[in-house]
Amino acid sequence: MKKSTMKVIFTIALVLLMISVSLGQGPPITGQGSYADGSMISGEGELPSRFRYYKTDNITGPMPTNDWWTAQAITQMNGTLPAIPLVLAPLFSKGIKVGSVGAPSYPGSGNLVYFTPTYDFRLMINDGVSLVNSLVDGFSDWTVDLRLEDITGKGLKLTVGHGLPYIYCIFDDGLTPKMRFYYDITVFDQDGVVDDGVYVGTHLGIITQDKYYGFFAPEGTVWQVNAGAREVTVTTLGGGKDFFSIALMTAMEDLDFFFKRAYQFVVDTQVFWEYRQNQSQVVSTYSAFTIEMEDHPGDVNNTLMWLYPHHWKNSPTKLNVRTFVSGRGLMKLVDGNSFTVVHRWHGLLPVFPYPTQPPFSKSKLQSYVDRLQQETIHAIFGNTDTYWWGKALGKWAKIIPIAEQVGDTTAQNYFIDQLQGALNDWFTYTPGESNKYFAYFNLNPGGFSGLLGFDTSFGSDHYNDQHFHLGYFIYAAGILAMYDPQWAAEYKDFVECVINQYACPFRNNEYFPFLRTMDVYEGHSWADGLAWEDWGNCQESSSEAMNGWTGIVLWGMATGNKTYRDMGMWGWTTEASAIRNYWFDVDEDIYPTSYRDNVSNMVTILYGLKGWYGTWGGYGPVYLHGINYIPVTPGSIYLGLDPIYADKDFSRIGAINLFGWHGIIYMYRALNQPDADLFSNVRSIDTSGDTWANTYHWIHSLASFGRIDTSVYADYPSYGVFNKNGVRTYVVKNYSDSQLIVNFKGTVSGSVIVPAYGYVVTQELLPSSVEDWSPSILTSKQYCLRQNYPNPFNSETTIQFQITSPEHVTLKIYNIRGQEVRTLLNQKLPAGNKTVFWDGTNNQGRAVNSGVYLYRLETKRDIFFMKKMILLR
Repeated sequence: MKKSTMKVIFTIALVLLMISVSLGQGPPITGQGSYADGSMISGEGELPSRFRYYKTDNITGPMPTNDWWTAQAITQMNGTLPAIPLVLAPLFSKGIKVGSVGAPSYPGSGNLVYFTPTYDFRLMINDGVSLVNSLVDGFSDWTVDLRLEDITGKGLKLTVGHGLPYIYCIFDDGLTPKMRFYYDITVFDQDGVVDDGVYVGTHLGIITQDKYYGFFAPEGTVWQVNAGAREVTVTTLGGGKDFFSIALMTAMEDLDFFFKRAYQFVVDTQVFWEYRQNQSQVVSTYSAFTIEMEDHPGDVNNTLMWLYPHHWKNSPTKLNVRTFVSGRGLMKLVDGNSFTVVHRWHGLLPVFPYPTQPPFSKSKLQSYVDRLQQETIHAIFGNTDTYWWGKALGKWAKIIPIAEQVGDTTAQNYFIDQLQGALNDWFTYTPGESNKYFAYFNLNPGGFSGLLGFDTSFGSDHYNDQHFHLGYFIYAAGILAMYDPQWAAEYKDFVECVINQYACPFRNNEYFPFLRTMDVYEGHSWADGLAWEDWGNCQESSSEAMNGWTGIVLWGMATGNKTYRDMGMWGWTTEASAIRNYWFDVDEDIYPTSYRDNVSNMVTILYGLKGWYGTWGGYGPVYLHGINYIPVTPGSIYLGLDPIYADKDFSRIGAINLFGWHGIIYMYRALNQPDADLFSNVRSIDTSGDTWANTYHWIHSLASFGRIDTSVYADYPSYGVFNKNGVRTYVVKNYSDSQLIVNFKGTVSGSVIVPAYGYVVTQELLPSSVEDWSPSILTSKQYCLRQNYPNPFNSETTIQFQITSPEHVTLKIYNIRGQEVRTLLNQKLPAGNKTVFWDGTNNQGRAVNSGVYLYRLETKRDIFFMKKMILLR
């Protein structure tokens, strides 16, 4: 419990506060843990309850913060929408500016690289309607709907999204669009240049400043073309219809190509992820859901999506030949409503293997463990906020498995007790306390609802850096859960509320927005809760974002919660790929050569519309680079996958002469150039988030076993493969209560037997008796969904699964767009192996078409599996 009370709260307020959770004011907590009612918190800065929200009644759940469009929810006709490749900017009473984001450019001096938007025209409403209000009307994984209105409430709805070449508009009755261009224009249709005057038809193209736009309307639409005045006006939308779309095209001859897809309006976007354990792959499917506004001969029944580099470099989806260069580099087009991205999962261990090679000294490591045992857990400089306390929690979590490896049970238990006590303190609210607690702000419908930790810092009171701060808490909880399952069971609900605060995996959660800090399509997180700046949202410490995902994976593995585990794996692999491209530019195909030659090989803060080689705190290359390495944990292995880049990066850092960061830089160096002598260069460490014990252990473990080897993978999530001079070391941590046989594949093939809860380090693999033997079928104590057979199938296929206890189970079939096709099961079943058949029909009993289908098994305990199957008629 807390030791001090700095607030005076009236008795009636305390009573109301104590019952608020049970009355449904926030997420229900079963077991241990409690939070304050945010409506009763005062004096803490810009709390969410103080914002005014601009939204329609269509927004009924929590409004996302930290998104690329979030500022639109709290500003009127202001701000920038860097959808990329499109960019939009509302203008009070003047409509909305429309343009595109060009290639990154370096001005020749300074430390910024710009993705400068070029605005080409204003989209307005004809007949002088003045748009003065902007409201968020809807959103999906990577789109936003804006409602633009005049003072009477008349206007239009506009939908725009990442990677979409189209803007979709729905106008109120009788209203029509008008485009006023900033530069000279040439108007054309499929037959060539269109002269000024009245034009009747479905679509027109515009050339301006060597860019190409298409404008698409209903049959019978009447246009007024005035190229001399740089205006195109729709005087009548054909057939009394209300829709209109705009496309950023790549060439004049593309008008017909974009026309044939312009009437498929995107109404929803979703990402689906799946951990394919047998191949150690994380597969993401990005799907756009469309409705057809009007049918024309030759139309194609899908939309178009521009893939960013982190997509197309890892996608097996067939791509169109068209390309576009934007602020995220070369974009490639997919002609369809979905595409997939495949990443290899390289494993996550709770700790690297115990060092074995001289000059490693067990007594020296023990001395560092003993040194920390003389301390009590605390945040540096007496800070009481979530960031500095989070770093302290992460620091102590990393030392626990090291103490176990040393064999010092006393120290191990001491560190566990310290960590458990600190987490219990933070996760338990005592009325009247002033810090080290959480408060839930219920601002539904449509407000910035969420769980904030107090004291706040670095703007976390308006949702800045949630994944940075809370990722440390979850990392600590994941480690503690491995050693104390009872604690994990008791605090499960509260820990998962903290996860949900920054990475809720559920789209329709009543209390938290879906994946708050993650930009699903850009592939990385955003740190600015409100995205105020005209340059778009931003993120500085990409590595602390990765730590947030690492913590979720650890928690999921330790508790057996595959929902959180698999989401964490998706976030980790996706963000690592985005960092490789947009922070580090490893392939040197994103940023100009002049920037790399004159400034750096990386950007240290990424914005929607610029990159900055700078930082909010500290100075010099050590801090600029180090802020994208911390905290160094086994989840940092992505920093060791490109050694040639890492050599260049290390050489740019120069003299390492700043207090506190030697350990960080040399631990990064050890990932890519393992050498025990690196430790002799470490003169100081970042004591706010690390220990001498972890630094010494890390450098000597890599010196003993070598670099991460990505040519070999395992069919179990907690593994690692190291390679020193051609000698591989295979490591597995078993989180289950049963013996596992883990198969390694790739450039070698073999198996490792791992006892229940065991940690195995070996350089010898057993022969694999069955190539595709998965750990999930080794024991009756595990859930599993098996691959259907036959697959592909023609008339009927068999689906088998296993549940470990009586469960309410749903088994559903979906098409590749994510639409439900058939519910096969929705009932409570006894434990055991189950067999279900699907005859290729939908819920109405009609035969479905050939194609790829998904089948998903889900229980009431948030355990789910999903696999693909192919139907061939």
